[in-house]
Amino acid sequence: MHTFGKDIDSKRLAALEEELHILETDRVHLAVGSWLEDRAHQYALQSGGEVHFLTRDTSVARVDN
Repeated sequence: MHTFGKDIDSKRLAALEEELHILETDRVHLAVGSWLEDRAHQYALQSGGEVHFLTRDTSVARVDN
């Protein structure tokens, strides 16, 4: 019975590590987005229209003209 508890703990730990990886990736994408927005303002760049993100992590998007 004690081994069964260790298996459950190992599975829970693996799930939490995966969730942490996803959250860290999301945080990095948000940080990069702010950096890009700052650079766009610095160089007076503008979006051509409304932006639609095609992936959850915002790595792929399209802009309506």
